[in-house]
Order: sequence, then structure tokens, then C-alpha cells
Amino acid sequence: MNVLIIGGGNMGMVMAKSLLDSDIFDKIYICEKNKEKWLSRKKIFFSVDLNKKIVDDSSVIIIAVKPQDVSVLSGSLKSLIDPRKLLISIAAGISMKKLKTLLNHQKIVRVMPNTPALIKSGISGWIANKNVTDHEKKIVKKILSCLGKEIEFKKEDDINSVTALSGSGPAYFFYILESFIKISKDLGIKENIAKTLAIETMIGAAQLAKFSKDDLLTLRKNVTSKGGTTEKAIEVFEKKKMNKVFEEGIRKAYEKAKEISGS
Repeated sequence: MNVLIIGGGNMGMVMAKSLLDSDIFDKIYICEKNKEKWLSRKKIFFSVDLNKKIVDDSSVIIIAVKPQDVSVLSGSLKSLIDPRKLLISIAAGISMKKLKTLLNHQKIVRVMPNTPALIKSGISGWIANKNVTDHEKKIVKKILSCLGKEIEFKKEDDINSVTALSGSGPAYFFYILESFIKISKDLGIKENIAKTLAIETMIGAAQLAKFSKDDLLTLRKNVTSKGGTTEKAIEVFEKKKMNKVFEEGIRKAYEKAKEISGS
């Protein structure tokens, strides 16, 4: 079984390298015009153009181009692809309805991955239309498991929520880390040490939240001693209504995702 990845950007190449380490596919075709992105690996075959040979030879087609390039791509792909083949799209904001209209395709899976997939620590939310079989869903799970964790959803609007939460989420955490590092430097800590302290604290807290039997509120209270330093910081956060700021930001991201997808 072979796979064709259309688009050799960051996520497309990550998927190719991750799939190379698995035994899911015999050949991995990548359609990418920029030859500077090509890499010499066994089982990986590059093409500058989308052609019938590589499309016919692939059981799974993955669209990994930028959302604004999907309409142009569909003009070439529509005449080449068998509508019964499994089509997976990681183009953010492109709904299954739009893909079906553009390509007149039957079997469509829409995926929202995130950038930690670059180190196989991502989380992907996905949804398949009714024509995708249980066997094909198992293939999707195997593919996405190469990037980290995966969760299947039943409502497409949930993918808009996933986009706002985990799709955009890494940027929120990077934003927080930037703030942590800046204030640490202002308090006299060297930047490299501040960066290590901030990142390791975030990783440790996330791991504790993941594996502890306690809920998040209990974990927070365990650190917040009465009259202590943590309590002072939390008082400021609550006074500034930080939770409302995050809620508003994520809701705006969700609304934008809905607008882009046309749902």
C-alpha cells in the first residue's frame, strides 16, 4: 500500500518522515515543487508535478497544502483521483463539504493536527464522512498515531473547536512562556536559565496534570499556600480576570475557524 502526500511544507514533511519510521506504507510519494525540500530517503519518492501515475499508485491521498492553495490544487486533482480512494486533508479550515464540492470525492477525512507533531508529540482531532469504512478509519488512526495522539470526532463543528484549542493551542503556551522568560530576566535571571526554568516548569506541570489522580483545582491548591507567594500571584490573575481573557481569545479563534470553514 502506498501514500501520496501533496505538499512538502513543515507538516507534509513531518508526516512523510514519521510514516517512513512505520510499516504502514511501502512507498511514500511527495508532490512538492520546491526541490530544496527534497530529501534522499529509502521509500520516499518526490515529484514536482501532480500526475496520474503517482495518484493511481497510491491508496491514500493526503492534502497537506496551505488552505488558500486547495482550490487551485483541486483543479488538477479532480481529474486524476478515483473518488473511491481515501482522501485525508490537513488543510486548516477546509470543510468536508467544500472538499466534496471541489473534488466530487466520496471518502473524505478532515484532520486538525498541531505543531508538536514535529517531534511526534502532537494531538490530532479528526472526522470522517459516512463513506469511510471502519478499515479505512484504522488506517487513519495508524497514520495520525505516527504524529502523536489522535481523537476521532462525530460532528464536524467539533473540528472548529479543536482548531481553536489544540490546533492554535501551542501558540498560547509559547505566548505564556515568552511572558515567563521576560519577567524572569527582569528579575535578574539569565535568559538561558529563565528559558529552562519556564519550559521545565510547564512540562512538569503538564505531566503532573496528565498522570495525577487529583483534578486541576486540587493540584493548583496544593501549590497555593495561605498567605504565600503563589496566592499573591493568583490574586492578581483573578483580579485581572485572566480566565475570561483566555476564554474570549479561544472563542474568537473558534469563531474564526467557523468563518474559514463556512460552517
